[in-house]
Amino acid sequence: DDKAMRQLQFMVFEALSNVLQHAQASALRIELRGTPGGGAQLRVIDNGCGFDPQRVKPKGLGSLHERAAAVGAELQVHSVPGHTVVKIVLG
Repeated sequence: DDKAMRQLQFMVFEALSNVLQHAQASALRIELRGTPGGGAQLRVIDNGCGFDPQRVKPKGLGSLHERAAAVGAELQVHSVPGHTVVKIVLG
């Protein structure tokens, strides 16, 4: 619906902003796939310096988690040096 799409848009902007501001990445990939049942899985992947999701300031990731929760999306963040993935799954 419109609300979910708007929140997804803001989540993508936030993920891209984080890569551009912090990751020092030389490559960025955005993947979007349909899921069984008509949902969608979006992944923002970069090859930057990585970070510990448990130790970063809560503003950026907190915003992503809040937006995901607002529309019932699942959010996963995995990061190691050279490979960070922000994965958003909408029902």
